[in-house]
Amino acid sequence: MTIAPRGGHRLTLAVLVAATFGYQALESMLAPALPLIRQVVGASTPVIAWVLTSVLLAGAVSTPVVSRLADTKDKRGVLLGVLLVVCAGTLVSALATSVVGLLVGQLLQGVGLGLVPLSVGIIRDTQPLERMRWANGLIIGIAALSTAVGLVSAGLIVGRMPYTWLFWFPFGVLAATVVCAWFVVPPCPPRVAGRVDWPGGVLLALGLAMMLIAITQTTAWGWLSGGVLGLVTVSVLLMAAFVTVELRTAEPLVDLRQLRAPAVLLVCAVWFVGGFGGFVFLLLPLVVHAPVSAGHGLADSVSLSGLYLVPLGLVGALSAPLTGPFERRIGTRVVMVMGTG
Repeated sequence: MTIAPRGGHRLTLAVLVAATFGYQALESMLAPALPLIRQVVGASTPVIAWVLTSVLLAGAVSTPVVSRLADTKDKRGVLLGVLLVVCAGTLVSALATSVVGLLVGQLLQGVGLGLVPLSVGIIRDTQPLERMRWANGLIIGIAALSTAVGLVSAGLIVGRMPYTWLFWFPFGVLAATVVCAWFVVPPCPPRVAGRVDWPGGVLLALGLAMMLIAITQTTAWGWLSGGVLGLVTVSVLLMAAFVTVELRTAEPLVDLRQLRAPAVLLVCAVWFVGGFGGFVFLLLPLVVHAPVSAGHGLADSVSLSGLYLVPLGLVGALSAPLTGPFERRIGTRVVMVMGTG
């Protein structure tokens, strides 16, 4: 264990909380503002959906990469690197004048989805043993609370300023967090030696991208069109190659062998199915903002779009810290059933 010599474990935890809060608020503010952003940049609904999809795509690839780097490199350096990439992405998004520039910025911002597992690793290395579980719960709770704060803030910001301030405010918070992390977070040397499976990462990124592009183009091309079927075929082949590489690599990016354990397979399946619920962050703002004449719209403002989504963040912020105590009292299986229920 390494206790921060320049600020103590409390300051280190404060930096991790600030990083998580700034990043999660940044991403959540975009959801209620999507209808407005779509109008400003002149994008179609399937294209503007990529503002959220690109973040998730980048996160799906970067999260295991960041986690692997945290295992084999100094976690302090990895944290600073991730925050700098997110700051660069936020700056690109703020300065973007087209949907292409916005998507590039979002892809860079997606690297920040690795902040939570990275924070958990730093907590393990810097916090006293009796505070670890509480600190992990705090990080998860802050991630949920910042979602609620971001959703409410979005309406307040776009009601008074250009939507680009949805990026400028978080950029200021994240830039300040980089400076604090430099002075506060202590070195966290790796516990094992190893390397990153970059070929696996490339195959995973391309395979997921091809599938998502295919789904996006179904509106224009049709589900059974040659273009869509071709992209799906390429995606399947790339993902098959990814699985093959991971099973044959001594240090895989994603250890697929772990899926042989029923508990691991079940948790992954629950997360995969539950992830489909994330569509509400795209669908609800579009429905709320659409005119009543559309047959499904509520003709409400961006501010109300954020308020409709706030309960998701509030319930998450309240329930996350309770997971640890519930797990100890009633068991992991019951907590899982309650959560999915």
